[in-house]
Amino acid sequence: DEGADGHEAASRSPSPSRNGTRELRTVATMQRNIGACLDPENPGLLEEEDGWSSHVWDVADLSSEQTPVDGWYNTPFGQKAHLPKHMIVGLVRDDDKYPLEMPEDWFDSDRPIALDSVCFGFDYDDEAASDPSGCRVFRKSFAPLKELRQCIVDRLDADMLWSGRFNRLFTNDAGKTVTYKEWCATALWGYAKGSLKQLPVMLCMEYDTKRRAEEMIKFVLHKRPPDSVDELRHRVDSKIPFTVTWPKDIPGLERHTVASIRQDCFSVPDAGGSPEHFSWLQRRGICLPLLYDKVEVSGFGVTDGISKWQSKDYYGSQHDMQFRQVRQPRSTSLCGRLALAMLPAFGFVPYTLFTHGTLRGDKKRRWSACLNPASSNCRMMYFCWESALNRMCGISEHCCPGEGAERRAIHEECKHNPDGEPFRAVARARNFLNFPRLLPENTLSKHCPVHMGTVPRAIGKDTDATTRRPSIMDDDFHWIDAF
Repeated sequence: DEGADGHEAASRSPSPSRNGTRELRTVATMQRNIGACLDPENPGLLEEEDGWSSHVWDVADLSSEQTPVDGWYNTPFGQKAHLPKHMIVGLVRDDDKYPLEMPEDWFDSDRPIALDSVCFGFDYDDEAASDPSGCRVFRKSFAPLKELRQCIVDRLDADMLWSGRFNRLFTNDAGKTVTYKEWCATALWGYAKGSLKQLPVMLCMEYDTKRRAEEMIKFVLHKRPPDSVDELRHRVDSKIPFTVTWPKDIPGLERHTVASIRQDCFSVPDAGGSPEHFSWLQRRGICLPLLYDKVEVSGFGVTDGISKWQSKDYYGSQHDMQFRQVRQPRSTSLCGRLALAMLPAFGFVPYTLFTHGTLRGDKKRRWSACLNPASSNCRMMYFCWESALNRMCGISEHCCPGEGAERRAIHEECKHNPDGEPFRAVARARNFLNFPRLLPENTLSKHCPVHMGTVPRAIGKDTDATTRRPSIMDDDFHWIDAF
């Protein structure tokens, strides 16, 4: 039976007379995507009778004050253009760690370089450690990825090419001799596919060693390993030095560093051996974005958004780049990670800047297109994540805002109609989460709140939010709510 918080909703058997196989597959996909990061060796664990209780809520630290989530945006690719804004998922909202307005001494202090995601600093061996940001639930994937990143960082720090990059000279696209910082600031990777005109893509960021290690993990673990160990060795050796932070035709790492990282960190030996441990790591690699405080889609998959706060071109040019917090969904870090875990495909499908829905409906994508996207960009992933937050509220009260009766009511609303579209729900006449009962008579007035109850308000305008809904295209658009 369904528990008091409804967290067994997604695994309850549906009524065959009212629900088709498509809904069954959808719920199964959601649960297995999450399960693949809770326990990569047993992705179907949430389908167990008490799966959500034993593997999520009983493990989570629900006694601590939960960390909230947010959303940020900036002008795309750093271009001062009138284009839909680049969106960043905030799995951790911490206005002290990520100030809404850049402090004057930000880049004169060690704060930018010291930034790191909460889950990379969490002690997964301490069962009593306070965990308001929801890291422990994912320890079977997070702890090995934390160890892997540190292994790579240690070797990158010892590499003369990488550690000495700021003292080297490079030749830029114009043929001029420049410093590394000057090269990176103007490095042209290519042009955006699907853009209305040739829009240059400048992917280089001045990554610190941690962000470079994360980039390496993403590229190396992107695909399942081949059966041949020799082929695997060749692939890993080619992916370790691949980066957007270095000229394509110049070695960015010493050969012995590449070999050391391959052998010691990714467990691929020089000769012989088995790909078994590499395969074990690869099953966890898909979970890497869930560790991040801030998550974004760039030209090469899903990346750590912290680099934006370390960049003078973005956070350092906050007002020019319109770089700011614009969303405060009423949810928690744990639920935000569970929601993002539903959407692993965004890290694997081709990147497309514009689709036919970018200017019309990218904020209201069909859920089926979120689970199985044909292409990816920052806005697709962000707004699908918000949709996934609503579905997490429908699965469990733990992921709903409010308290008591208010929280239970929102849970019921999101359980029946997670997209907050009453007319569509009535037309379909079925429960999204496959409960074998009819929709309540008051469905027209009872639906899941958009953005988990976020209240829109335009800052700097005399606009009444009840008569005009602010647009994310507005220059002074902002979202305000109290968690």
